[in-house]
Amino acid sequence: MVTGPTLGIVANRLLGRRTGVGRYLANLLRQWGRQHAPFAQVLVFTPRPVPLPAGLQNCVLPFAGSAFLWEHLLLPARLPAVDLLFCPAYTIPLGFRGRAALTIHDAIQAALPEEFPFWYRYRYGLLYRWSARRAQVVLADSAATATDIQQYYGVPRARIRVVPLGVDPVFRPVDPQPVLRRLGLDDRPYLLFVGKLTRRRNIPGLCVAFATVAEKEYRLVLAGENSAQLDLVAIARRLGLGDRLRYLPFPPDEELVALYSGATLVVYPSQREGFGLPIVEAMACGAPVLTVATSAMQEVAGEAAWYASSPAASDLVAPLRAALADPVRRAELAAAGRERAAHFRWESTAASTLAALSELLCSGTVHA
Repeated sequence: MVTGPTLGIVANRLLGRRTGVGRYLANLLRQWGRQHAPFAQVLVFTPRPVPLPAGLQNCVLPFAGSAFLWEHLLLPARLPAVDLLFCPAYTIPLGFRGRAALTIHDAIQAALPEEFPFWYRYRYGLLYRWSARRAQVVLADSAATATDIQQYYGVPRARIRVVPLGVDPVFRPVDPQPVLRRLGLDDRPYLLFVGKLTRRRNIPGLCVAFATVAEKEYRLVLAGENSAQLDLVAIARRLGLGDRLRYLPFPPDEELVALYSGATLVVYPSQREGFGLPIVEAMACGAPVLTVATSAMQEVAGEAAWYASSPAASDLVAPLRAALADPVRRAELAAAGRERAAHFRWESTAASTLAALSELLCSGTVHA
């Protein structure tokens, strides 16, 4: 017989390829397998079975339909009694009536609506706003995201907790040559971008700046889902890059670690981010970083990076040229970056998240 409070977790993001929220939740659960007091029971709800750390219970609620319908239709109808429901991915199930804690990783959908199709804004815009206001506590990955949650969703600051993300221990300096040789990238130095190729990250602008600045012995490697459906072949042809532009759609962690470790420079030219996890992954692997001095990127990278004022090609050229011309400074920033990345630990993320949930459980509200 269970005596004590029960924590429920909406965990359908653990299924399929774990990127973004899936990785976030998996890392929390790995830590919570050892940290889940004061909860007597932690129930992890999924549509299909998933392996979990000891001490966590997988409650499978089978459903053959979409993840959206599972979360907002089936889950509220079949959810057993829980004292607190943790929702790690922007939304609270529409039919749930109990206490809920919500993680909002960014408010880009509200801040940059032009980034998203009309149907997405229509379907999720109101739901994100309603969920943010409905939650008893909202967790934000950065202070920049907390400010956006206040501004765009109208959530009082007293109900928001800033809990930075961690970097997985797998991201560390390694000998990249075996992987680079297998990928055909061991013949010349390269600049690297990692992440979804979205509009706000201005990959065409990065390509233009690279073609303007980098000498011909350099290559530009883009690693991540081409979610903006960019015609990279046409871009390479127009800029005369040829095989100097390489695209790797879904590199696994083993390849990412090697790519980071071997990069001359990691460039993250985003207009806005909720955190910017590739920045700290790159730093943890000993790569120097160039990013944009806005939103969470500057907050995360601190003094350990080069900065552009915007992701536009014209604003990337000068810092990119400076970075490539100064190997001594690159080494200095790489060392500073490793030191900074060491402060972003999933143990701390999990413990701080658990503390916010525990406070909510004990008080029913969260005070600043």
